[in-house]
Amino acid sequence: MLNNIDKLKSDYLIGTDAHNWVAGASSPITRVVLKENGNWKDLNIPNEIQVENIRQSNTYDTSMCVSFNGVEDPISYIMMQQLRLNMIPAWKVNWLKDEGYFKNGVLNFSERFIGILGGTTDKGAYQYRIAQAAREYGMIPNDDLLMANSFAENINPDAITQQHLDKGKGFANLFTINYEWVPRDKVTEFLKYSPLASFGMYGNMEGDTPIKKKLTGCVHSMLVIGEGTNFYEIDDSYWQQFKKYEKDALDGFMAFYVTSNNSMEGQQFLHENDLKMVWSRKTGKYYFVLQQLLRPINSTDRNILLLCEIEFRKCGRIEIPDSLLNTLPIGQF
Repeated sequence: MLNNIDKLKSDYLIGTDAHNWVAGASSPITRVVLKENGNWKDLNIPNEIQVENIRQSNTYDTSMCVSFNGVEDPISYIMMQQLRLNMIPAWKVNWLKDEGYFKNGVLNFSERFIGILGGTTDKGAYQYRIAQAAREYGMIPNDDLLMANSFAENINPDAITQQHLDKGKGFANLFTINYEWVPRDKVTEFLKYSPLASFGMYGNMEGDTPIKKKLTGCVHSMLVIGEGTNFYEIDDSYWQQFKKYEKDALDGFMAFYVTSNNSMEGQQFLHENDLKMVWSRKTGKYYFVLQQLLRPINSTDRNILLLCEIEFRKCGRIEIPDSLLNTLPIGQF
């Protein structure tokens, strides 16, 4: 059994994609200062440990440090700060609440969802692939896809259902996630915009002495949430949540950005068609508009579909423009 263990193996795969954006070079991102002092620790994001079934006979390390520290945590930190600054419209906050994204007042996303879609294996994962999974598929609540009872089951793609994908798409329609690599000499500046994903050799801090650079060990994803003169402070997915690393001990910095999508045309469509049955030629589905959300009728029952068609005709045969479909927030009944 594992309990308060040292890390057993590397699970951060070092690599980049030629199409990734790099700050100061290829990146077109417009940045907004969220933390002028560059210190994110005061947001009090709960410690989530990547070891599953602790103190049980089937305890295992999920090897999802990239999902935990490299992607889910920075998005949680950013969105919680955006909530502090009233940057997310109230109706979107209500959507997040209704769909189960909050736990004990804090946004809590599923690491397993993006971990599977980003290609996590028993060797670990690439930072850019997990980041791209979050960007492409969105995020779902942690409780919608909890960790499984074994490692093999935990990374099985069959665990992802259409309902998971639909909810992730609903999130992606409301919030756009972008990311970019950050050169070492820009870390201080970019901590104003985002906590920074990074990697280094896993270690535990003794006292208040920063962990020194090591050339061997377990390569591990960590999230930089602040800095001092000669160290970065990180948030980790093991028992020692906050640690200090000497600055040359970390590398591979990545910033994240979450933009709230506010299509006026989409909002107008939802407002004008509230409590109406609408239809999409693109998907062939009926949708009911309720509380500023497009709610799909996921049924193959002919009687239900007939009632939908009758209601659709009563409402004036309103079709969802293809150009709007991927921008409208999706909800569930």
